[in-house]
Amino acid sequence: MLSLLLSTIAFFAAAFWIKRYLDENDINHGMTRNIVVFVFATVVSLLVSAVVDKFDDHPVDQTAQIKNVVKLLAQ
Repeated sequence: MLSLLLSTIAFFAAAFWIKRYLDENDINHGMTRNIVVFVFATVVSLLVSAVVDKFDDHPVDQTAQIKNVVKLLAQ
């Protein structure tokens, strides 16, 4: 849960700073610019999530989580 929260914050922060950088360098607004901002912000978000997961003390048992989801859906 912590990685989701921090990666979401990192995504919006990275998007803000990348847009600001592109504005300062007079890069025209358009579809290509928006895709560049999205891709770089996504990469930053994934890196933050990976770092948080790496240092998280509680290993995630994915099979137990999947079983819980299946139980909830079966109800």
